[in-house]
Amino acid sequence: RWIGSAPPEALAAIRIVVLGIIFVMVTREDLVSTASIPRSMLETQGKGVMSLVARVPGYPAFAAGHQALLVFKVLLLGLLALGVLGLGTRIVLPLCFAGYLLFGGIMRQYCHFFHQGLLPLYVLAVLVFTPCADAWSLDRRRREKRGQPVPREGVPAAVYGFGRWAIFALIGLCYFSAGVSKLR
Repeated sequence: RWIGSAPPEALAAIRIVVLGIIFVMVTREDLVSTASIPRSMLETQGKGVMSLVARVPGYPAFAAGHQALLVFKVLLLGLLALGVLGLGTRIVLPLCFAGYLLFGGIMRQYCHFFHQGLLPLYVLAVLVFTPCADAWSLDRRRREKRGQPVPREGVPAAVYGFGRWAIFALIGLCYFSAGVSKLR
């Protein structure tokens, strides 16, 4: 009642824009060259999730391999493209989240923790739990061709309004905390 409704296209637009932004960010970053950085420059304590990832068998060889990092980057770009198109969204979005989290962790493990690229990651985490493929997606077209029910285009519903609200609230909280930190 307080949040309001939104059409399914609202979440679809957010999905397309956020995954497009991440696609551009992944394309621009040179992940493969991190394999050339000396292992002695790695943080010994690890950072957040990366301290757990570093314990996975085979991870050190993966992070030091040029070919492995190139394959990982290409696969991540492919998943992001599928997410933009809305194909297999229920599976693709969590994989995009995990892949981009690992991508960002590898980029940050040699230097200080930087905030660029975190907000799209946070928004992607929320999108995973929303019906963002109910419009402007190949999943919707496949459901239509099979005769399965699909939401009507342009008709607002509370589920889309709540998803949109959750994303905007997250963005607002991030910018609010960034602003408050400047006061400190």
